[in-house]
Amino acid sequence: MDEKKKKYKKQLRHYVKTNLEKGAEIHIIKKKLEQSNIHPSILKEIINEFKIKNKKKSIFLINKNIYFFIIIFFIILISTILLIANKKDTTNNLIETKEEKIAKNLFNSSRENYRKGEFNEAIEKLKKSIEIHPNAKSYMELGWIHFEYNNLNEAENSFKEAIKYNSNEINAYIGLSSIYVLNGDEIKSKEFIEKTLNIENTEHWTLSPIGRSFIIKGNLKEAEKIFNLDIKHNSNLSEPYINMGNLYYKQGEKNNAEKMYNKSINIDNTQASAYFGLGLIQYDNNNYDKAKMYFEKSIEYQSHFFNYKLDITLAKIYLIENNSNKAIELLQNVITNIESAIWNPSPEDKLLYDEAKKILSGIK
Repeated sequence: MDEKKKKYKKQLRHYVKTNLEKGAEIHIIKKKLEQSNIHPSILKEIINEFKIKNKKKSIFLINKNIYFFIIIFFIILISTILLIANKKDTTNNLIETKEEKIAKNLFNSSRENYRKGEFNEAIEKLKKSIEIHPNAKSYMELGWIHFEYNNLNEAENSFKEAIKYNSNEINAYIGLSSIYVLNGDEIKSKEFIEKTLNIENTEHWTLSPIGRSFIIKGNLKEAEKIFNLDIKHNSNLSEPYINMGNLYYKQGEKNNAEKMYNKSINIDNTQASAYFGLGLIQYDNNNYDKAKMYFEKSIEYQSHFFNYKLDITLAKIYLIENNSNKAIELLQNVITNIESAIWNPSPEDKLLYDEAKKILSGIK
């Protein structure tokens, strides 16, 4: 097993163990982890390690034969009653089970498409899955894809549908909280953040999206509160330090930002966002060779997803190196990807699009 996978499994084991110690049931932990981008075989392996087999056996010390025949009698009686009463329902249930299996396969396949960057395919498969078997998990997944690509109205509708099927679907509450923060709806954002934190207020995946939404909206004070809470409860994870690093960078505290990014990499040295942050700091300090090294590492660990700011900044470095061909290639990719995107460009994407076109027009 390579070191990356070993570290990943170690983090998962720690997470499961910690939640079991807090009193959580193993099937609840498994359900939460299934909502993350964890490979099914790895998830199964980790969960099975913590399953406790019940080795206690019921022993009848008195009248064994009597108990045995009484139990057999009641089993036959109840089975007969259920068979007669539910003969028609049995056929319906078999059909439903078959439909659920098809829907589940579509759902799992959509996740694979998403991981490969095939977003159209992921959305279409999720919609088909929902048509066959509507449920909270599928609506929640669809909502997050729409959210990530700035289709906030579609995301809001999907999250609301998820809550209809499961009133405690925390990921849908997180999504709605983030949308209302981004829309500047203080009343609704406060309401849904409170609902979210009433369900769960310590997990990274609960706190991180809310904090990032505050950053995008420019409410850095509230973002810092959320990120500090995240680090307090999840100091063993790398992602909370990236969020805090991004906040420090936005505030101009580059030394503190660098410390946070390095803490993240010390925990997980495959974090693309941490390398990107370090690259920006080196670029700002005119250390272009180091910046280029960090940007290329970031691309290596996040090859399926777009980072327009990285591409534009790296293109600027190539221009400094008089490598206009590579610069043009990166800038054209930014323009093409934003123009052909299935999502609505965010305000930041629009600014980056204009910047890419401006730089490209100035290259001789």
